[in-house]
Amino acid sequence: MYYREFARIKKIENFLENLAYASILLDAGLSVATLLVIKGVLSASASFVALADYLVFIEVILAGVMLAVILALKHYSKLTSGIDRLIFKAKYKAARV
Repeated sequence: MYYREFARIKKIENFLENLAYASILLDAGLSVATLLVIKGVLSASASFVALADYLVFIEVILAGVMLAVILALKHYSKLTSGIDRLIFKAKYKAARV
């Protein structure tokens, strides 16, 4: 694996780590707002609960996309080297005949 690919993976992993911290904060806010709505303390918290639900959905989508990108980058070099090897063997075999 080349250094630039490793650097990209590290950058995405750092993004996922920050996303995990944001997720904890978002979940804590969502639980407090849900508690306030259930107890009937604030009715305005219902809009916050709806907003937080959408933010959690966006967070899950981002995490899924970043996970797919990490997996693709980790297997990209193996895939390209395998294809290069097959092309080289095909050219070499054609030249020998």
